[in-house]
Amino acid sequence: MASSVSDANGNAYINIEEPIPFTATVSYDGVPIYYVNVNSLINQPIGVTIGLYNVTVLFVGSRNQAISNAGISLYRVNTGPTFNGTTGSTGTAAFTNVLGGTYLVTAQYHGLKYSELVTINGNDVITIKSDILAIIDGFPITTMEALIGTLGLGSAVAIVSAFVGGGGRGGRKGKDYEVTTI
Repeated sequence: MASSVSDANGNAYINIEEPIPFTATVSYDGVPIYYVNVNSLINQPIGVTIGLYNVTVLFVGSRNQAISNAGISLYRVNTGPTFNGTTGSTGTAAFTNVLGGTYLVTAQYHGLKYSELVTINGNDVITIKSDILAIIDGFPITTMEALIGTLGLGSAVAIVSAFVGGGGRGGRKGKDYEVTTI
């Protein structure tokens, strides 16, 4: 079994020693990405093009506000590699030499996690939108938390009971529900 590493121009050379067909595996950062079946003993180049791209991930809140200091990861599905970064003041994290393919892109901020499955096949900007409404003293407030806080716990329970129980005594027949405000 022969192996070779590409030179500065991206060329790798393998001497064919036996007159039998073989499969050459092209890897990038230890990840097999391309298989070439060689059925010839003629010394000829075989071109393989791999896509390496510059990718920017933009992490925003529910009002499209940039969220800084969020952890961002790009995981190439089934094979790796994983790229990790942190968003800056503009809400972006930049990654270079990202191998083309399908990635699970994840943004994490103070225990909240948002993921999206994307295909990277060019220099892209990927936007991950969250339900973060505001950040107060370093703690994120989501739209659901803001809704519950605005309505108050009793109102939130009444709304849930109305949906679950059919609206109480005046609604559908069945069990009546009572809302108790604490």
